[in-house]
Amino acid sequence: MLGALSGGVDGVSLSGVTDLALGDVDGLQVSGVFSFAEGDLDGVQLGVVDVVGGGMAGTQLGVLAFVGGAASGLQGGVLTVSGGRLDGGQLGVVDVAGGGVSGAQLGVITVAGGPLEGLQAGVVNVVSARADGAQLGVVNVAGDVHGAQLGLVNVGGRVQGAQIGLINVADEADAQIGLVGVQGSGWARLRVSGDSTGVLQAELVHGGAWTHMILTAGAAPFLQRPRASVGAGLGAHVTLVEDVELHVELLARVMLGDGVELRGPEMLVEPRVLVSGALVPAVRLYGGLGYQMHFTPDASSELRGPVGAHTLGSFIDAWPALVAGLELF
Repeated sequence: MLGALSGGVDGVSLSGVTDLALGDVDGLQVSGVFSFAEGDLDGVQLGVVDVVGGGMAGTQLGVLAFVGGAASGLQGGVLTVSGGRLDGGQLGVVDVAGGGVSGAQLGVITVAGGPLEGLQAGVVNVVSARADGAQLGVVNVAGDVHGAQLGLVNVGGRVQGAQIGLINVADEADAQIGLVGVQGSGWARLRVSGDSTGVLQAELVHGGAWTHMILTAGAAPFLQRPRASVGAGLGAHVTLVEDVELHVELLARVMLGDGVELRGPEMLVEPRVLVSGALVPAVRLYGGLGYQMHFTPDASSELRGPVGAHTLGSFIDAWPALVAGLELF
């Protein structure tokens, strides 16, 4: 049978090209091209183009899967659309839920018109309201977030959780891990410091409630062949008592000059623990202890700690280092 037309389906309806139900479908509706239910679907709809005018409780699989109302179950296709709330999953190239989502949207582009409770995974993920769960993609956009955003670019409102990516933007965030972090209620400080290895540096530190990012530029001017350095790092911080903070950080710096770039990178990688306290308004004093690991292809490099230096491998030296400086904000 090429086509079927009925007032509704209670059981199974099969057709070669089109299957039209002008009422509800309770059961299975299958067509070679176009499956249509004017009312609600409680069951399974299969076709190249699947359309339900009302709500759905079940499964819809096709190139185009469209539900005019709320959907409970699974939609799969190139384009999946639920006009209302989605409770379940959408799997397609483009997934759109007009209302909230409780479950998962997996595709290239995923859009939730209401709150998300669950997972969005795609190249571009958008939630117009609060997201409780996770967004995984290249670009993630949401309102307030309770959970995590992982992508190259993450944008959120109040983030109770973490943003992990190259660029992270939020009104306020518990943790931002990436190269650039922007917070409307965040903070930024400029550090100037020196360490016992003889490296002087300036650091731009920006962060939020629990974590911070570091961009650094410095120099080792006391060597016979002075060197410059650039680097980045990340850290976590906590307030010990009023105006006294504890910072745990990891820095990675690339040493420049002296032609070492032609032989391979020369790096200083340093985990360190710092304590800072307020001197006067807008000025803090900080200091602490680090462990500097020096990776170099140049056995004749002058860069070395004054005490406690030891060899970890063929091209790795390490030593403890004291650091002290000022924070300005």
